[in-house]
Amino acid sequence: MKKFDLSERWKSEHDFVRALTDSLSGGRPLQHEAGRIEILKKFPIGPNAPWRRGMQEPDLKNFTSPFGLFEGRQDFRGLEFPLAPKLKRWTLKDADLSWAHISNPWFENCTFQNVIFDNAILEVYRNIGNKLENCSFNRTKLGSCLFGSDRTCFSKCSFVHVNLHSRIGCPNAQFDDCLFEHCNFKGLDFDGSSFVRCKFIGKVEDVWFHGGYPTMPGKPEILEYNEKRFGKARPNQMENVDFSKAELQDVTFSDNCLLDTVTMPKQVHTYRFCKWKEVLEAVEERIPFTFSEYEDILRLVKCFDAHAAMQSWYILEFSFFRKRLGEK
Repeated sequence: MKKFDLSERWKSEHDFVRALTDSLSGGRPLQHEAGRIEILKKFPIGPNAPWRRGMQEPDLKNFTSPFGLFEGRQDFRGLEFPLAPKLKRWTLKDADLSWAHISNPWFENCTFQNVIFDNAILEVYRNIGNKLENCSFNRTKLGSCLFGSDRTCFSKCSFVHVNLHSRIGCPNAQFDDCLFEHCNFKGLDFDGSSFVRCKFIGKVEDVWFHGGYPTMPGKPEILEYNEKRFGKARPNQMENVDFSKAELQDVTFSDNCLLDTVTMPKQVHTYRFCKWKEVLEAVEERIPFTFSEYEDILRLVKCFDAHAAMQSWYILEFSFFRKRLGEK
């Protein structure tokens, strides 16, 4: 079924959409993130909804798709929510939300199991303290969003051809046994997020991995601020992370990010160091005796110094230098 047909079929299901909208909002008008109250004109809230005011933990277990099952999952493909509610302690299992369009979704302490978000559009998405297991994000479109905060846990999830761009915030997420295949990471800072047994395939470019929240010597208030705002982060040891089929470019590691169990990429001229600060110091000493014009090279090497004091391990691909220095 084509994308257009998936969306069009819902126009004949007003009663279902009204009941679903009312149940998720607890019988109240949906509240916009900025604080103003809006009643959906397209899908008005019905007076005889199965859940009313005061319902704390709505879920979809009593709702079945009017289109039945698709490959063993409830068929919610193409469903549109022009203004999604803020949901807490909500559970969704065995559902297909491919090609769905959900605006301003706010999920907090929710559980998603075996849910497909392929080709879905999640605009201004908030993902706070949730658990996502065996979920698929294939070409999912994410606008400016908070993709992982307060230890949001992604377990056995796949991200394929997803644009994880610089406008995505991922301050405190846990990725366990996840796959990242041909994603765009350019400009992404993973902050206090952590990775265990994850696999990366394709180009991994201009992305920053930390061992925890970014820190600065003598300024503990930075860590305190992040923990208060996003929750305490799990240390990121990059445990058994697999880069064997990845191509690393301009990747930064800092804040005691361990790399000793990482499976290295097969690309040429890519090396792992275990005493990174000592390596930098030795290189800086030798540069004047190795190159006749060394100012630019020395300046480039020194750009690593800022984080070397708190980062013993490092993976460096030497194309980083070629791109910036040419034939020098």
